[in-house]
Amino acid sequence: MKKRQQNAISKAKIIHAAPNVVFNAITEPERITEWFQDEASLDIRVGGKISLVTRKEIHPDWKLDRDYHMEGTILEFVPNKRLSYSWKFDDTPDFPETVVTWELEQINSNKTRLKLAHAGFTGKEKGNFSIESHNQGWSEAVDKLEKYCESLVPT
Repeated sequence: MKKRQQNAISKAKIIHAAPNVVFNAITEPERITEWFQDEASLDIRVGGKISLVTRKEIHPDWKLDRDYHMEGTILEFVPNKRLSYSWKFDDTPDFPETVVTWELEQINSNKTRLKLAHAGFTGKEKGNFSIESHNQGWSEAVDKLEKYCESLVPT
């Protein structure tokens, strides 16, 4: 069990927005591209496909060597509570199929506890595919998600 935990990423954040606002931000392609990826496509149902693309030319400061295409299948879909999908780079055969899980818990009418887990790394991934790189990326993404969701809430 310890090895599995070492090869997983876990993030938690309190977001000052209702769960439906956060859930829409992680499931609606037009919203995902506002805070996370450059292109997004989701067939929102268990068994549906998800595709996320990061474009090298859009992020010169990230020093990417190419565009990154992530493909997956939706494993769990519970509106405003839970979304889980497989995560695999379609052009990188030695990257394992990992699993990303978003959990949302309503704290009150305008506050959500977000938990993100990304599991299934072997620990052998290198460079932009490493658990360290993904950990940094998820830290930035969760911060951007928080800012995005909170910007949608009237003050």
